[in-house]
Amino acid sequence: MSLLREKLDQWISFLKTGDIPESFDAQGLPEARERLRVDNLPEKERREYQRELERRMVENDVMNTYFIDGKDEGVKEGEKNEKMKIARNMKGKDYPIEDIIDMTGLSAEEIAELEQTARRASKHQGSASRCYVSKDGYPLTLSFSHE
Repeated sequence: MSLLREKLDQWISFLKTGDIPESFDAQGLPEARERLRVDNLPEKERREYQRELERRMVENDVMNTYFIDGKDEGVKEGEKNEKMKIARNMKGKDYPIEDIIDMTGLSAEEIAELEQTARRASKHQGSASRCYVSKDGYPLTLSFSHE
């Protein structure tokens, strides 16, 4: 017997008897079997099942939204970091602020923040510190200079 005929016979059997044995695997029959199982549950269990399905769908939607939002936020952060890097390079080559703003889309405040960060970094260049926690649980900071 051909495979197509076998699958068709499974559907015909289901339509005649209303029963779908576990061995039946024709397209759509596993879904129909699950639907029959749910439809045959007592009313209270069926309502609980439906509520659980709805809860899971909402949970899935929330997780997908968090994933999409997080991905979008990561992309935006990456784009901002790239603009800051370009602005730093342009600033290092003495481009006028107006050109940096025009080329990167950053604001004058963001570029000024870059300059402040660069000054702080150069101020601390050559020194380092490490944080440890003592056995009593108190923070310890050790600073040293490479001069």
